[in-house]
Amino acid sequence: MRYIHWRFGQPPKPRGGLTVAYSVDKVAYNLNGHVAVYAVARCSPKDNYNKRVGRAIATGRYDKSIAAGEIRSVTLHGDPKTWVQQIINHYADSRE
Repeated sequence: MRYIHWRFGQPPKPRGGLTVAYSVDKVAYNLNGHVAVYAVARCSPKDNYNKRVGRAIATGRYDKSIAAGEIRSVTLHGDPKTWVQQIINHYADSRE
């Protein structure tokens, strides 16, 4: 399991942010590349961002989605940070 943490703003603000938990399945491979399974934890803009809490929530959501068969996945096209940035942009556009 790998994690990417993101706080909004420049410089990064202490409140709000995202944690993306993901794993790249080396077995699941389609014509475009490897498949990454992921889950997202979003911190409220009213709360201080905490990496440990973000990891725990994202990991729990990841495990729950695997157990329920409701898997979020994306095909990797190169560096994982590219598609993670798309997830971050999606949440940044939808935040309060």
